[in-house]
Amino acid sequence: MFSQMPLRILTIALACQLLLFLPLSIDAQVAVTNGDFELPGTNIVSTFPQGIPGWGENNVGSNNFSDFLIVGEPHGAYMDGQTGGISNHVVSDGFLYQEIGTPGNLPVLRIEGLNFWRNDGSNQHGELIVQVYWLPGSDGFLFQESGNDIASVGNLLATHVVADPAGQNSSVPFSLDFDVCDLESDSRLFVRFDAGTPGQFAYVDEVSAAMIAPVFVSNGDFELPGTNVVSTFAQGIPEWGENNVASNNFSDFLIVGDSSAQGAYLDGQTAGISNHVVSNGYLYQEIGTPGNLPILKIDGLNFWRNDASNQHGELLVEVYWLPSADGFTFQEQGNDIAAVGNLLDSYLVADPPSQNSVVPFSISFDVTGIASDSRLFVRFDAGTTGQFAYVDEVAAKMAATVLFGDVNRDGAVNSLDVQPLI
Repeated sequence: MFSQMPLRILTIALACQLLLFLPLSIDAQVAVTNGDFELPGTNIVSTFPQGIPGWGENNVGSNNFSDFLIVGEPHGAYMDGQTGGISNHVVSDGFLYQEIGTPGNLPVLRIEGLNFWRNDGSNQHGELIVQVYWLPGSDGFLFQESGNDIASVGNLLATHVVADPAGQNSSVPFSLDFDVCDLESDSRLFVRFDAGTPGQFAYVDEVSAAMIAPVFVSNGDFELPGTNVVSTFAQGIPEWGENNVASNNFSDFLIVGDSSAQGAYLDGQTAGISNHVVSNGYLYQEIGTPGNLPILKIDGLNFWRNDASNQHGELLVEVYWLPSADGFTFQEQGNDIAAVGNLLDSYLVADPPSQNSVVPFSISFDVTGIASDSRLFVRFDAGTTGQFAYVDEVAAKMAATVLFGDVNRDGAVNSLDVQPLI
């Protein structure tokens, strides 16, 4: 199945799926130098220092500065000092850019900062354009504080527009997510700011960057040992909630000492099980928040064990959400997100065709209708009455678009797919 995919796309997919072993946020790959613009400029024109360290600009004239300081004049309580970055579209097209690092194996670049309206002029504000560009790791492009522009040579990843502040001394904070899953881990990343309103300025301050995994699955391979062994089945496997109310109604399992019972497509001896032979077994886990990206992707395997005719079935994949302020508390046993959460969407993965076979799934869920800080939960359930459903290799990530292999909830291949998985 995977042989249909181009090698580079497969590499990207596997790198992003490694997230289930990573913590929620690792930001060592990227950093903004002089993001508060307080380091002094080297070229004073009137009261405005240009050439502030760390930032490239189109500083071609005394009034076309891209960095500024008005000496002795504060710009409002929302600023950390007297200095900020300016993109001047009153005289010509001013910009700021900086190389900030590489993505590593994390899927989302988050850029944060402030767009503000200075307190001393009617044109001292405007929309702020925030862009991320990238170059291959081997590209020889050299940063210059003035004289070149990443927009003329780089590849545009995405653009966001931050709204014009409402009044003098006001600001618009922004926290923007950029999907970098399609990039190589050593790609060179650049952030660029530009004014979005003709004839106006745009001011930016407090700029920071971080690589994050806004969602991830803990113990997605189910290899962490269960705490309650019944016969040869380990229940209570860490990080997963289940309805383990009887010894035969387990939702997690391990067959002890059997190295081949679940087939070569499994990474070990352990996986998740939803038991609908005895009663309605389920598994669920809280996986994070959507941030500002529109698509939640859930990947995994539905498989047929090789030792009984009922050891398979359709697998129901559901995503639930709760408001960030909701006090719902995860429990490994005793509660169910389906009883209290809001169902975002569901998808039924097909029954594997035969023993030792597997149906991989890669499902896209649209999260644009919920708040960026909403609590997200993934839930698995057996879709075939009187059968089991086994799931393994579960991973989650946020994306900007529907990527290869995605299927929507009715099983059809999405129009933006590159290669289908199933």
